[in-house]
Amino acid sequence: MLVPDAVFVHGDVTTVEFAPASFNAVVAMYALIHIPWEQQRALLERIVAWLRPGGWFLGTMGHRAWTGIDDDGSAGGGHVVEPHGRRRHQPALDHSVWSDRPG
Repeated sequence: MLVPDAVFVHGDVTTVEFAPASFNAVVAMYALIHIPWEQQRALLERIVAWLRPGGWFLGTMGHRAWTGIDDDGSAGGGHVVEPHGRRRHQPALDHSVWSDRPG
């Protein structure tokens, strides 16, 4: 196993509950892009609350708000249909580090 001491949790990130300061790190790869845009800020605030002081969040985010339909065929010849009507997400174009700590 790549991270032998890690605890992996499989569940619905929009409804799962954890006590504050439960984790050293939270990883959400290709998950948040499937959450409706208007719910993402509150979810990120919850994730921050789950982190211990100095904790890290690693996740993939879209590069802009987008809930339209893209029929250019770049979704592998088909469409991914989201519950809230989004058929395909736009990929992130770069990586960013968000922090409330200076430097």
